[in-house]
Amino acid sequence: MTRHKRKKKKKKGKHKGSSSESPVDMMHAFMPFPEPSEELLSDIERNFRNEFRNSPIWDQVVSQYGIEKAEELLKEIKISAERVG
Repeated sequence: MTRHKRKKKKKKGKHKGSSSESPVDMMHAFMPFPEPSEELLSDIERNFRNEFRNSPIWDQVVSQYGIEKAEELLKEIKISAERVG
């Protein structure tokens, strides 16, 4: 198969990594990483919350739910690490 046909085939079908069929209620990231400490996980949570508050999505959440409910929803976000494989 020539390179041109491979490119055309990729464009035609879905990519293997596509997750558009799954619900968006959970987000996962897989990467090689040693077992993280609780302190590291809490730092990651804190940084994520700060970045989320400074994003355009935060404004949408606040306008939809109000500031109090938005803060409650943000507190529900938990970062965890699980060994895969």
